[in-house]
Amino acid sequence: MEDSKKRYNELTRFNSIYLNLTPKVSIPKLKENDYTRGYVVRYFTQKANDLNASIYEISKGEYNKLSSTPMYITTNLRWRISGSKDPSYSTNGKETDMGVRRSNKNSIALASEVMINLKMYLPNLSQFHKI
Repeated sequence: MEDSKKRYNELTRFNSIYLNLTPKVSIPKLKENDYTRGYVVRYFTQKANDLNASIYEISKGEYNKLSSTPMYITTNLRWRISGSKDPSYSTNGKETDMGVRRSNKNSIALASEVMINLKMYLPNLSQFHKI
């Protein structure tokens, strides 16, 4: 009986740690050096037991914290913020740059392998864009 009580206490302590854990939403605050680099890494989380749960954008620190919990799934992506919005072509018609929108669409597709509905959270493919 004592072993089962000990196990119960361990499980309830474990569950209470994660039940009180709520993501802290964070929108990127971009700096000029982000635009010089051309991209920013964005971080996201969602409750692990509900694929239709809300998706939250979070900071890197929050991402690191939530990545180690079983209650949330996390993903990140490289979000392009500089350059032409649309593809660029050379004089001979060869594509030289796929553009910000297509780059970000591709990033979302990769991250959607982990978080299926991420594209619904990121409808503006040129968010934060600056020429």
